[in-house]
Amino acid sequence: SDNCSSLAAWVEDSGGPPYALLVTPATDGQTGVSASANVVLDVYDVGVGLDPATTKLEVKLGDGDWYTIWEDENDLPGYVVTTAPIAGGLRYTINPAVNFPDWTYVYIRITAADLSTNSMTVTRSFRTRDVLTPILGGESPTGEKAPGSPVMRFALRDSQSGLKLPSLQVNLVVNAAPPVDLIVDGVVQTPAGYRVALTGNDSRRVIQIQPNLAFSEGDQVTVNIDVEDNEVFT
Repeated sequence: SDNCSSLAAWVEDSGGPPYALLVTPATDGQTGVSASANVVLDVYDVGVGLDPATTKLEVKLGDGDWYTIWEDENDLPGYVVTTAPIAGGLRYTINPAVNFPDWTYVYIRITAADLSTNSMTVTRSFRTRDVLTPILGGESPTGEKAPGSPVMRFALRDSQSGLKLPSLQVNLVVNAAPPVDLIVDGVVQTPAGYRVALTGNDSRRVIQIQPNLAFSEGDQVTVNIDVEDNEVFT
């Protein structure tokens, strides 16, 4: 799998034990991380140096159980762990055999000691991306023919990061007339000739549009809806 860009976040030395420097992802709790990302971390000691035989790496996916992926200087099934020497210790690159699941918190627990037996255990986490786009459903009326004065309803859903309300734009076009703005930046407008309602939350929102007057027979009515979710890719 591919590495994210290499940045650094420190795990503080509490007085003698080794350091764990998280290189990829960049920060503890980072969100929007690619599910194909490798985890890269440096484990070292600035004094007497790391005892590599003591390093143990564990992974937990979401609410699952901890799973040991590196112990006794060997990787275990399901993950390929490679090492490279650095000053005072080793760089560990963790490459899962299968990509991490989408929209899941991944926890990495690191246990290590230096050559003076000072030890540390730290846990770091990141969340993989929401890769699903918002879903439009529940349209009413359906089909190409509708009554002259229909109540139009649309349901928007996003089961992961949720709908980003300020991104919601809705307008209506009759035949070749200029579009009528109904919702702008998530705010319901009060256009002449239409009553507009917006209900729900970031998981599910319902848009209702009711014309005050009937459309003419043969009118082509188009409703344009644009919305984003709350995910921010890193």
